[in-house]
Amino acid sequence: MKQLLSLRLLLLLCFCGLWFAPAQATHLRGGYITYTTDSQNPRQYLFRMVIFRDVSGVQIGDKVSIFDGLQQVEVSKQEDTDLGDNISRTSYTWSTSYPADGTYTVTWTGINRNSSIINVAQPSDQHSLLLRTTVTVSALNPDRHGISFLNPSSSEAYVGTPFKYNLQAYDADGDSLVYTLTSPYRMGTTGTGQAVPGYTLPSGISVNQFGEINWPNPSTRGEYAFAVEVKAYRNRRLVSTSINDLQVLVRNAAEAPDFTLTNQNRLITATGLYILAKPESPLKLSFFVRNPTQQTLQVLNPVTELQEPHLVNQSSLQVIERDSADGIVKEIIFTPDNSLRRGWPYALSIRGELSSSGNTTTAYKREFVYLLIADQLSTSLPDLLPELAHLLYPNPAGRHFMIEAPAAAGAVFRLYALDGRLVQEQLLQPGKNKVLRKSDLSTGLYTYSISSEGYRSRTGKLFFR
Repeated sequence: MKQLLSLRLLLLLCFCGLWFAPAQATHLRGGYITYTTDSQNPRQYLFRMVIFRDVSGVQIGDKVSIFDGLQQVEVSKQEDTDLGDNISRTSYTWSTSYPADGTYTVTWTGINRNSSIINVAQPSDQHSLLLRTTVTVSALNPDRHGISFLNPSSSEAYVGTPFKYNLQAYDADGDSLVYTLTSPYRMGTTGTGQAVPGYTLPSGISVNQFGEINWPNPSTRGEYAFAVEVKAYRNRRLVSTSINDLQVLVRNAAEAPDFTLTNQNRLITATGLYILAKPESPLKLSFFVRNPTQQTLQVLNPVTELQEPHLVNQSSLQVIERDSADGIVKEIIFTPDNSLRRGWPYALSIRGELSSSGNTTTAYKREFVYLLIADQLSTSLPDLLPELAHLLYPNPAGRHFMIEAPAAAGAVFRLYALDGRLVQEQLLQPGKNKVLRKSDLSTGLYTYSISSEGYRSRTGKLFFR
């Protein structure tokens, strides 16, 4: 009888544990880690970690444990803000003094991701969220600012509607940024970071040289996890790396605000690239944001690095809004200072929101433009990094193939199946490299990349006979 009661009690406890588990989940959506350094002590770093989660999940603790590159440290919460759209932003800050110059990787692991994320192995809520950033500590050539992001690590897309999004990364030191889509990470069973199992990149998705993510045709509703690796270079020397882990919710097709840059024909533009903003000359951007429904339309003020503290004295934006038939006109006027010149554009975004009578956001959309502050237009931007030359042969290949990469010190060859899975990886040496085809790789088409620090990655296609 006692055994029967014990069994019933055990089953009841298990049932209760399963019943309450979803309510106790954190529902992490993404985040990043950034930093500044002390003006008097370049080895003293002040870090800030930003985490985005579903409001429906439980709050993250007032204190969490991070690895600062030296040891585990308990750090305190500084902010917990409801951003709307069922998203909350939580931030933590701490300070670390590094004993010597060198490269250090800072990480945090949180439990857990959302359930039913489509493009990772299930159950997705059993995968932790691993945030990391790498810093290069140098007393003689200090990196004063880490990579920061202006937009949340969470967004929405709509079935059948092209999706674009930009985290709007920037480096207040003016370092060049290079973007790559990569796998989200979790903490592995051995205590080291690893790619989330089963991760696949949806067909057609890409990130351009401005950090804009483009997804031409989201076709299946649900949650998707992505990660953008951003590297900061100074005079071709890598100074920091930050991985922004983000999540996109694809919803059923909905009528969202529609943007038109109405004065585009009066602007100097490079088709599909950017708008020229001449120093000391006023520039006006006039957007018409159409309301396709009878709901309330709100257009938020622009988000841009030009309004951040390190630049705000060089550029003051004036924003004028007025109602129009079927929508809202939003005008942005500013005169860039000469000091804002640089070889790549500044990103600017505005967001339109449709709200129900209960003031609940039902659909929204962001529009992005890129402003190059210079005297004249160029049809192409200067390369931030030189291209990595290579030669791969034969192609089609049989049991093995060769890769010649003269400058490939530390270069890595990665081979992907057409569904985005990484199926083979090999470190390359300068000169000729013989690569053996893995025995489990079937005949067919694959894609590959070759990447090396200080060079732009090369990509291509490889066919196995």
